Amino acid sequence: MGENEMSVLFNEAQDLIDKIVKPLGSEKMNITESSGRWLSDSAASKCDNPRETVSAMDGWAVDHQLLIDATRNEPVILQTGDPTYAEDKRKSIDGDVCAWVATGAQIPRGATAIVPWEKVVREEDGRIAFSECPKRGEYFRVKGEDVNVGDMVALKGCRLSYWAIQALISCDIESVEVSKMPRVALIANGNELVLPGSKKQGVKCGNLQAIGQIVKEQGGNVVYSELVEDDLESLSKAVSEAKNKADFVITLGGAADGERDYAKRAFVENGGEIIFDKIAMQPGGPSFLTSLSEGVIGLGISGNPLSSLVVFELLGIQIMRLMVGAKRYRPLHTNAMLDEALIWKSKKEGFLPGRFASYNPVKVINVQPNGSHRVSGLSDTEFLIRLPAETNEFSRNSEIEVLSWDK
Repeated sequence: MGENEMSVLFNEAQDLIDKIVKPLGSEKMNITESSGRWLSDSAASKCDNPRETVSAMDGWAVDHQLLIDATRNEPVILQTGDPTYAEDKRKSIDGDVCAWVATGAQIPRGATAIVPWEKVVREEDGRIAFSECPKRGEYFRVKGEDVNVGDMVALKGCRLSYWAIQALISCDIESVEVSKMPRVALIANGNELVLPGSKKQGVKCGNLQAIGQIVKEQGGNVVYSELVEDDLESLSKAVSEAKNKADFVITLGGAADGERDYAKRAFVENGGEIIFDKIAMQPGGPSFLTSLSEGVIGLGISGNPLSSLVVFELLGIQIMRLMVGAKRYRPLHTNAMLDEALIWKSKKEGFLPGRFASYNPVKVINVQPNGSHRVSGLSDTEFLIRLPAETNEFSRNSEIEVLSWDK
């Protein structure tokens, strides 16, 4: 633990989130409408793939034994039979005959190999000259060689990307069990803030849009998004409304313990149990986690632009992924080298926005000067650089840790 029993280190915050967040349940959905959702149950193939033994390429179907003596100097020349295309029923070849077969078409009865079209010569009379003998079964796609009926095509906890959708549809899977979408409520507060497009003078509030975008990208649904006045009554009322609509309530601003920081008290007034009330990290230290009735989770974050993004990127996504039962619910950890020297003067762990400077070798740079209120460089952010506490200086080419999420 950190400074007091409610203060935690970053890793401890992750562990506590793992313990209290539960999956939301599941629903059945047509595969054509399930893009971006998370599987709550593994999906098994309804067919063999390929369904039948078919040709792996355009070429000539032939009994390979007819070509045993074929050479360049003395090719074997065969008559041609009826061609077969992917939409045709299975045909047959008999005697000293070959037949054109398109990619994906069924192999004719009597054929034991496919010879690619570019390896033969068509004679003037239309017959086909073969100069080599293929192996038995060459260029066959054998029934079920890829997937058999009942094989698992996508596992519980994976996200239905376009890669997964392609595989599932190809295996005759028409519907899937997916996790329910997390319903998320966003509450920003601050008397100095105004919404984008407002004619009022003030500081533009980008948190609702920025965090809302992350929610949508992670498969959630923003059901409540409000900018409220900076007082306990307004914030408590907003939390009360939000908890009845959402599975996950986030307050953006007022997360610290100052005289006019009301977010924590607003959750407590609504029956919230504080799990931790600050994290030994920078930016984003004044963040807290609460547990509300009926499994609703509350997360309080500082309203500063960088703080809100860093904390939600690291912990908000973790909460959402646990709610959908994702198999990967923590950010990926990779090592990289710094391309520029970096000074870090803090007794807390640091999480700074970064981008790639090169890929071979992998080098990264910090894109934003210290200061949770700053926005310069944020548009270049590709991941977060994790810095250990109390280390003053990282020289160029120092090895550091990078945190990012799989897509």
